[in-house]
Amino acid sequence: MQKLLSLKINGEEIPAPTNIPTEGLSGTGGKIIGFGLTLFLIAVVLLAFGFLLYGGYNWIMSEGDKTKVESARKTIIFAIIGLTLCFLSFFLVQILGAILNVNFFNLSL
Repeated sequence: MQKLLSLKINGEEIPAPTNIPTEGLSGTGGKIIGFGLTLFLIAVVLLAFGFLLYGGYNWIMSEGDKTKVESARKTIIFAIIGLTLCFLSFFLVQILGAILNVNFFNLSL
């Protein structure tokens, strides 16, 4: 087994203190990071969807005012761009994980 935490001074190895986890991300750390990534992805999708609804509501309530319609249109466009970027980033992480043989949403190194 490879030692992740080791220190050598003048060629003499100094052992790591006891009760310090040395497994890296193979335990709960990887699961916490994977859960955080999943939670972040869900939050971003919900936020972008909320902005999409907000833009649609503003468009309906604009009553034909050109500045309000333009503002609502920009909100909808940016929400769609945000959703697109969110899904693209998810797929890029999955592709990168497949290339590196790592599941980033259930990290265990």
